[in-house]
Amino acid sequence: MRLISPQSDSMSDIAATPYSLYLQPDEYEPAPGKNFTFEPKRPAFTQLVPIHDSYVGGDEYFGQHDEDAPEFYLWHEVQEEELTALKKEDRRRIRSDEALTCKRTEALRHAIVGFVTASVIRRMQQAEAGDALKRYSMIVHVETARASHAWQHTVSKEIITGMGDAAKSGDAIFSDLVGRAIDDLSRSIDAGDYQLPLREQVIIKVREAFLKGGVVTERVNSDNDVQALLDENAELKLRTPFNVFIGGQILDRGITVPNLLTFFYGRSPKKMQQDTVLQHARMYGARPRADLAVSRFYTTASNFIALRRIHEFDAALRHAFVVGAHERGVAFVMKDSNARIVPCAPSKILVSNIVALRPNGALVPFGFQTKSKSALAKIDGAVSKLIPSDALNGLGQPVEIDCEVAVGILDLLENAFDFETGYEFDWEAARAAIEYYSRITTPEPKRGKCWLFAGTGRELSRKRASGRFSDAPLSYQERTAFRTLPGSLPVLAVLQQEGGEDAGWRGAPFWWPVIVAPAKSMPSIFATSVRDDPDD
Repeated sequence: MRLISPQSDSMSDIAATPYSLYLQPDEYEPAPGKNFTFEPKRPAFTQLVPIHDSYVGGDEYFGQHDEDAPEFYLWHEVQEEELTALKKEDRRRIRSDEALTCKRTEALRHAIVGFVTASVIRRMQQAEAGDALKRYSMIVHVETARASHAWQHTVSKEIITGMGDAAKSGDAIFSDLVGRAIDDLSRSIDAGDYQLPLREQVIIKVREAFLKGGVVTERVNSDNDVQALLDENAELKLRTPFNVFIGGQILDRGITVPNLLTFFYGRSPKKMQQDTVLQHARMYGARPRADLAVSRFYTTASNFIALRRIHEFDAALRHAFVVGAHERGVAFVMKDSNARIVPCAPSKILVSNIVALRPNGALVPFGFQTKSKSALAKIDGAVSKLIPSDALNGLGQPVEIDCEVAVGILDLLENAFDFETGYEFDWEAARAAIEYYSRITTPEPKRGKCWLFAGTGRELSRKRASGRFSDAPLSYQERTAFRTLPGSLPVLAVLQQEGGEDAGWRGAPFWWPVIVAPAKSMPSIFATSVRDDPDD
């Protein structure tokens, strides 16, 4: 979007800076009589710049996508232990003679082999179409320290050298690793309705890439003469068809990395600052859809969830502007120590501790395992007692319940799940959302009520066929139907899963909750903690 500051007559582009610039002033009071609503303060006016038809951004990487969309396959999870092993040299964890088998470099190895395979596939597609063959790039961005870059550079080169040696000797591990990459890429290529070249031909071309030294690595940090790495367009030079760039802050901003297919990201700031983290998102930009179908983003679950949270925050605020709702302000809400819903000044929120909801937006816990059968039986029984019988009549219609009952159901279900490392769900924000929409924004006489939608007999697996955790217990049709509900009450959907062991669960039924914002609501931000004010 284009922003004009009230202090200046000049126009400037804010490319990666979020809409939340509107919400920065420290001296900030809610709009008169609105309590929770904060209206935009700056700049003087805003004009949205048209989005490039081929732009790939947060919606593609962090939006909700089904397995029939190439975007679903973008993210690959990296284990926290691997990032730790890559941050500083430690030959006890990563041995040079285990470059192709070491567990500590599994994701990086998959990323490098997958990148070369993806580049080969795109170049074969281009040759088939009679187009010019492109050169491609990959970024490894794990740490800012130069010593870390040297270690990651060493490990990456060992993987590349190991693949070359395996290709030369005919070691079966070469075909195995490339075969895994093809299997992975074929799913998104099929979803995008593109043609996958013959498998045997892809393997031959990947072998040639490693044997002929076509896969090169380059460190990009203050040790280098960065200008020497740039071409006439101030973009990083792609010296061969397969370029792996390793670096830190210099890659954050100011340098364009052309034809990027793979981004291995490991920065894990304790308190993610939205504008800074968005600068790290080098995978954003205009690119062909065929490139998107073979693009991959490698990071930990905790990083991915934090980045998704930031995207949802910015997307909610942008949505307000697009539909004109920003003139009515944006709601910022938190629960205080007395469990009351209170206004929260935008300038005080920590983006790493917020939940954003657009109209009809949903909060869904995922990445968990259920508790034991005995524990679930008690929780299931208690939840069932709170669900009115008319909600279970098989008609699939929501019924009205008291807000306190909805919050009580969430209180019980909070104890039903154990989340995997890196995954979490903000139960406090979920309760705050229910209470805010029910008690604050809903007009009388419906205030204090909530829609409850209950479904039984569900058999969703814990993980999808792709290996990702299931995260959509509520169907698209059910979610769409909520938009037609009268009034402006929130929806608590509880979907009773059979929980069979063959589906990856503990062999006992359980209720899976989803909180859905009213279709007629303003964008709302729920904060579970705020910045300390040194003046308080």
